[in-house]
Amino acid sequence: MSDGGTPGLDRLQALFAWWGFPNNERSNSAPPLAALSDAVAKLQRGYLDAFARNMDAMLAVNDRVSRAGTELLRARTMSEVSQVQNALFAALSEAAATHGDNWSDFQRLLVEVMGDGWAKRPEAERAPETAPPPARQVPITVAPAAQQETAKQETAKQEASKPATASAA
Repeated sequence: MSDGGTPGLDRLQALFAWWGFPNNERSNSAPPLAALSDAVAKLQRGYLDAFARNMDAMLAVNDRVSRAGTELLRARTMSEVSQVQNALFAALSEAAATHGDNWSDFQRLLVEVMGDGWAKRPEAERAPETAPPPARQVPITVAPAAQQETAKQETAKQEASKPATASAA
């Protein structure tokens, strides 16, 4: 990996080659270390891009908020105050939407990179897909207060039925 890779990775690949693991020159498929390095590089670029876009959005909203603060101090009527509040809310909403879009794009990149890595792994290396263990069934217990309430209701029902039979006798 002498094409701009780190010296540590070059040393590690040389060590892997010494132990007989395939490297870029001898193998048709990329070794795990090179694939990991490529994935990390993609993720780092994606993260830096998302972070830069978020910083640009935050700087823009910061300017808009500071202008809104100045306009709010200059406002003399309620309609002017309302306009400034609306502009402030719009700026904050747009910043939040941009923030969400940027991290959503990064998440898609993450899924894409991780999906590529999973798809390229040989079938023998993949963990077997197993069904999740069945959920443990927890018995539903009735709280003591509810048990007492139920017992009181049943006692009341029994007492209500007894006077009717006693008065008939």
